[in-house]
Amino acid sequence: MLARARSRATGLWAALAWVVVGSIAFMLGRSSAVEPLHAVSIIAALGIGWLVVARRLTMLVPLATLALAWGTSTLPLVSLAFPVKFAMLAAIAATIVPWLVSRERHLPVSMPFTVAFCVLVLLATMSIGWSVDPGESWPKAISLALLGTAALVAVPLNCRDEQDARAILRWSGVSVAAFTVAGLAAGLAEVATAFDANARFLGLLNNPNALGFWIAPILPALVIMSTQEPAGARRNTLIASTLALAAALALTGSRGGTIASVAGVAIAFLASGFGGQGRTMRRILVVGIVALAAAAFIFPALGVTPRSQTSGHGEGFFELGSGSGRTVVWSEAIPLINAAPLLGHGFGTTPDLFPEIQQQFGATVLGRTHNSYLEAAVDLGWPGLVILVGLVSSGMITAWRVAHRPGPHSAFATVLLAGIVGGAVEGVFESGVLAAGSLIALPFWIVVAFAHSLGTAVRREAQITASYMHS
Repeated sequence: MLARARSRATGLWAALAWVVVGSIAFMLGRSSAVEPLHAVSIIAALGIGWLVVARRLTMLVPLATLALAWGTSTLPLVSLAFPVKFAMLAAIAATIVPWLVSRERHLPVSMPFTVAFCVLVLLATMSIGWSVDPGESWPKAISLALLGTAALVAVPLNCRDEQDARAILRWSGVSVAAFTVAGLAAGLAEVATAFDANARFLGLLNNPNALGFWIAPILPALVIMSTQEPAGARRNTLIASTLALAAALALTGSRGGTIASVAGVAIAFLASGFGGQGRTMRRILVVGIVALAAAAFIFPALGVTPRSQTSGHGEGFFELGSGSGRTVVWSEAIPLINAAPLLGHGFGTTPDLFPEIQQQFGATVLGRTHNSYLEAAVDLGWPGLVILVGLVSSGMITAWRVAHRPGPHSAFATVLLAGIVGGAVEGVFESGVLAAGSLIALPFWIVVAFAHSLGTAVRREAQITASYMHS
C-alpha cells in the first residue's frame, strides 16, 4: 500500500510538472507569434528565477554587473536596460528567501556596518519630505535600500566561505574583461565606434571615463587575486583579464580611473609587506610591471594617442590642470551644500540643481559634482557626507587590520583592501557611489561588505580561541 501511494504521488508530481512545462511552452509560443521580445523576456526571467532558487551568485552578480554596463552603453535597447539592472539587483536580494529555507552556513553579516548603512538609507528616505524634487528622491531612496539588501546582506548570506566570495569577485572581473575586449574587437571590426574624436577608448560604453569608473574596485582586486592563485588555468585567466583591463584603461585616458587603480594596488602591496606575504609582494611587482608593459604596448599597436596635449581637446594625460573642469565644479558645490548644510536638498537631486548653479557661475555645465562625497553632502547635507565617509573608511580600516595580521584570512583581506581603496579613490573623481544603477556601486559595496564579513569572522575566531584558552 505504501509503495502504491508513493507511486501515485510520484505520478501526480510528474503530471503537474508536464502541465507546467506545457503551459510555459504555450505562453512562449503565443508570445513569439505576437512579440518575439516577450518570449525572450520570459525565457530570461525563468533562467534568472532558477539562479535565484539555486542561489548561484557566481552567475547572478556578474550578470547584474553586465546589466549595469548595458545601461551605460551604446548597445541596442538601452531603455530596456534600465528596468533590467534593477531587476537583477532585486534577483540578488531575493536569494535571501531560499537561504532562509536552507539555513546553510555563510559568511558573517556585520550588523554594525549594516545598521550604519540603514541609517543612511533612512536619511535618504526622510529627505523625500524636504526634497526639492520628491519624485526624483523616492525612487532613488528605494533603489539605495535595494542595493544595500543585495550587497550587504544577500551576498554574504549566500557565500559559504571565502572561496565562494573569491569566485564572485573572479567571475565579475572576468566578465568585465570579456565585455571590454568585445568592445575593442567590435571597434576594430568597425561594427561599433570604440574610440571617440579624441582617440579615447569607449568600447561598448558611452563615455571614455566609464570604464575607469566601472573597474576601479575590480581591477586592483583582480591584480592581487591573480598573484595569490596557484599556477593553472584559473591564474592564467585572471592575469589575462588583468592585462586586458589595464590596456583598455590606458586607452581610455581616464586619469581618475588610473589613479584609483594604482592606489588600490599600491596600498595592497604595502599591506602584503606588513602582513608577511612576501611572495604576494613579489608577484604584485611582476604582474604590475607586465600590466604596465601591456598598457604601453597597446598605443603603438593601435596607432592611437588618447588625451594628447597637442590635440586641442582638453588636457593631456600628464598635464596638470583643472581635471577636465572637476576642481571648478567641486568649488561650485560648496555654496550649494552650505545652502542646506544639515538636511541637504533631497536624495538624488544634484543632477537637477547643479546645472542651474553652474550657469550662475558661468562655468561649463557638467551636470554633476563628479565627486561622490560632495554629492552626498549636496543631497543629504554634511551628515550624509559624514556617514558615507564613515562607511567607506570602516571597510578600509577593517580590511587593513585583517591584512596586517598574519593568518588564514590576511591574503583575501589584501584583495578586498585593494578593491575598497580603488573604489574610494574613484569616488573622488566621479559621482555614483550611492547610485544603485551606477557602474561602481554594486561591485564597490560588495567588496566593502566582504571586508566587514572577514573582520567579523576574525573577531569570532579570536573570541572562541580566548574562551578555549581560559577553559
